[in-house]
Order: sequence, then structure tokens, then C-alpha cells
Amino acid sequence: MSYSKKLNKIFKSSWNSESILSEEISLTYEELYNLANSLVEHLRSLGHKRGDKIAIKLPNGPEYCVAYFACILGNYVFVPVNMELSSDEQSFIIQSTSPKFTIDENLEFNDLESIKSSEPSFLDSNLEYDAIFFTSGTTGKPKGVCHSLEALIDNVISFNVAMGLSKNTRMYHVLPMAYMAGFLNTIIAPIMAGGCVLVGLRFDPSHAMNFWNKAIQWSANTIWITPTLASILIKFTRDKEIIQKVQNNMENIFCGTAPLSEKIRQDFITLFNRPLQESFGMSEILIVSAQTKEEAMTESNVGKLLPNLISSKRTTEDQEELLIKSPWALKFYLVDGKKQSPLTEEGFMPTGDIGEFKDMKLSIVGRIKDLIIRGGINISPFSIENCIQSCDLVEEVAVVGVPHEFWGEQIISCIVLKNHDDKDSALKDIKDIVNAKIAENMKPDKYLIMDTLPKNSNGKILKNVLVDNIK
Repeated sequence: MSYSKKLNKIFKSSWNSESILSEEISLTYEELYNLANSLVEHLRSLGHKRGDKIAIKLPNGPEYCVAYFACILGNYVFVPVNMELSSDEQSFIIQSTSPKFTIDENLEFNDLESIKSSEPSFLDSNLEYDAIFFTSGTTGKPKGVCHSLEALIDNVISFNVAMGLSKNTRMYHVLPMAYMAGFLNTIIAPIMAGGCVLVGLRFDPSHAMNFWNKAIQWSANTIWITPTLASILIKFTRDKEIIQKVQNNMENIFCGTAPLSEKIRQDFITLFNRPLQESFGMSEILIVSAQTKEEAMTESNVGKLLPNLISSKRTTEDQEELLIKSPWALKFYLVDGKKQSPLTEEGFMPTGDIGEFKDMKLSIVGRIKDLIIRGGINISPFSIENCIQSCDLVEEVAVVGVPHEFWGEQIISCIVLKNHDDKDSALKDIKDIVNAKIAENMKPDKYLIMDTLPKNSNGKILKNVLVDNIK
């Protein structure tokens, strides 16, 4: 069945059901479709034709969802632009893609000519690609990742079946909508299940004290968060009534976009008696795996691969790098206006991760791209970070390699403490733990206590920025 038929089937069966809920508006599937159709007609009136690139530069909100579905309905290639990026980074995306039009805050959605439809009528685009998402740029210049809608939609349908998402799913949305996870995992997945997207505030640490209030008020039962967000919620959620309601109402709490430390995993279960269901995915190959709630209560892994995915390994820098072959892989990268493919000749995507399987479940045990080579010894920062994170005094940690004339690279541990009042005592406790658990030639050369760690809007620590700052 084509992706348009799948969209039409979901929208038709859910026509009168709630699709989007925010502080300002509630939309049924019918109203979402009609608003998207009105925007399509507006774009057509401006002379924009199917296949044209349309940039979307909006804050998180229902309008972003409408803009996405308008591009899908009108067969436009959509290019999300995260407004939290610097002006230079936003300009880079625009210059790299040359969109015909930008849907931004100047567009008055309320002024669009109203169009009423009795049933949905999505059509396949048959374009070379339908969307360009830019990587978050944690390791270098962002790349445009070009995907077909068929791949995007089929991937979330497979995920929904594996995780049991249904028309009863009420996804509380707090991720940036301009990034892949904010589009695929938290808009398209619940919509293709016939569920509802609950548009909460784009998460900020200042919202931590009241984070769960709207989720509970709107009867949210599913959420997707990052390890950083989980750590903040552990620290600031203290109301026993709120904790009980989270425990009673949340059916799925997915966690992804960055590695999840064992301490955060266990602290979350201890506080909420609900597990973080760790997931694994990449912009290039979409959602790869996720834990069920039952698995996440007792296991430390990222779950089973979705059906039709094949894993392999290759030796990279003396490490066994995980490769994934996916029917939902990107079409190609768009770099400086040219097409590039990161796939191997056999169609596998190098993940940059070191993965191990046990009972068919995948664990990410290290990362090739973060590999530190000190004195000729390959060192994974991931294991050091997990060790330091186990100290109760540590809020966050990132371990990076910095060039050194003698060793090649020095191991630098950048630490944010929960309490900054006694740094010397905290540092002694951290070093005691490291001395007990980490081999001598793998211990950090330096420990830097910081107020914050630089992150992108997905919550990923920007290690390249850390290294530049340290150098």
C-alpha cells in the first residue's frame, strides 16, 4: 500500500477524533487536514508547484504540524529550520537548499481562506525525495539528510506495531519540531497510529518544576524525552501526587537522541516506578530500535531491531563498528548542493557506534566517533562518562580528547556538579570512584568543573564546541 493510501486510511478512520491539542487550539483530523489544505491553496496561489522546496521556520506549535501536513498534501519538499540555531546556521540551511518559499511567523494562519473537505485526499508525490532534515552538527558542519515520505511513514508504522502505539496514544510533545525526532517520533508516529499530539512547551530547564502539569491535565500517556531532560526531571520532580499520576498514567516513556547512563536509568525507575524505554536511531536510518516497558524495567539496552533491519560490523580504527541496513535509509546527503551517500556498497549505514547483541537485543557500548587515542591506546569516553556519572554529586559529564604534543590526545573530563559549594570535596569523591573502576592508562588527565555543558536544542552535548573551548 502506498504511503498516501496509508495516510488517507488513518485520516478517514480518525476524521472526527482529536489530532492536535495545544494551549491555544484543539484540532480533529478533519480540521488538521482542512487547515493543511488551505495552506496548500495559499502556496499554489503564490505560484508554488509540487516538488518546490518549502522551508518551515516556526516555533514549536500546532502551526508547525499544519505546515508539515500541508507540504505532504501539496507534494512539496519540506525543509525544517530550527529557530534556536544561530542566524549563520539558519542561513546555511537556507543557502544549501534554496527554498522557493519560507513558512514563518509572518504567515497568518487565521487569514487563510477556509477550505472544507468531506474526506482526505493525499496523493503520492513520486519525487526523488520529499524532505531534507539537517543533522544537529555535534561533530561538524550539518548535512542535509534527504528522505522519501514512504520511508518516513513506513518506519513509524513499523515502530508503532512493535511498541503498541494506537488510536489511544496521547503523545506529549516537548522536542524541537524542526529536528527528525521532533517530527518523526513525536508527530508522525502518533498521527499514523490514529492518536493525538499534545503540544507542550518546548522543554527548558526553567519549566522543570511544572513540567508534568499539562501532561497530566491533557491525559498524556506517552512521551519521548532525552537523557538530559530525564536527569533534570529526576532532580526537580518532588510532588508525591505528581509522581503518582505519572506512574499511573504514563504507558510509554521513550528516551533517545543520546546515550542513557545507567545511573539516570535507575534513578528514574526509583523515583517514578516507570522505566525509561531507551531507543536508538539516526537521522539517516530513522528509528532503529526501542525497548518495551517490560524490557526497560530490568534491562540495560536499546531493545530489539525493528523488523526488516539487518545488522553487521566492520573494523574501524581497531573497533567493531555497528552497521545497519534499513529499507528506510536516506536517499542521500545534500552537501554544498551535491549528492553524497554515506552507505556502503552493500547498502549498510555506518553508525559510528560500537554495538553488542544479547538475546537479539542491542546495547550501545561505545562510539567510534568519540574515540580518544592516548599514547596509541584506543579509549571510549562512554565508559569513563558512565563511571563518573555514577557519583551522586555529578549532574552531567562529557569526556573529550584534546590534542597533546606527547600523548597525541589528552583525556579531559568536563563535569557539571549538582552543588557547586564544595568543588574540592566533590572532585575528590569523583577521583576515588575513577581510581577504583578505570584502568590507569584510561583515567582522565584533567577534570574541569563547569557551570553548564554546551548543547544543541535536542539536548545533545556539543563535544566539538567543548574541545574548541578547551583548546
